[in-house]
Amino acid sequence: MNRSYPFGRASLGLLAALVCSSTTAFAQCGKDIVLTSSKTEYLNAAGEVQRTVEEGCVITIDKAKVTIAPADKEVMTASVVSTTCEWKEVFKTGKTTVLAKFKDDDGTEKDATITVEGKDGKITCLMTQKEKPDRVIRVFADKFEEQKTASKK
Repeated sequence: MNRSYPFGRASLGLLAALVCSSTTAFAQCGKDIVLTSSKTEYLNAAGEVQRTVEEGCVITIDKAKVTIAPADKEVMTASVVSTTCEWKEVFKTGKTTVLAKFKDDDGTEKDATITVEGKDGKITCLMTQKEKPDRVIRVFADKFEEQKTASKK
């Protein structure tokens, strides 16, 4: 397990899934999204910050998968199990919840809940892992938007 990621690689995947959930909300539901962040906080079960890491990360989410690409670290991918969303103002005000499955290097699957919430135009992602409910990862989005692609499949 990598010490900079308390949940391990699956944790970052969960975070990506959290962001993914926002894709299925009102006008943004069903769209591929990209979240870019530069700050990650690690919280305990009471929501108290245990540590903060300044690191760049790009999270992309589509209907089937979440990809997390932290700067200078290995890319992680998770499959999306289900998504619910309620957005009043696209990419600004609302909430999405994603259930996702990540696989560790040894093939063990980890269930995660990712919640993307927009409030006052600021987007925050919270991720918890079913196997470690006392650990929470929070990411602040510097940029949150629909992914522009040349061709959709």
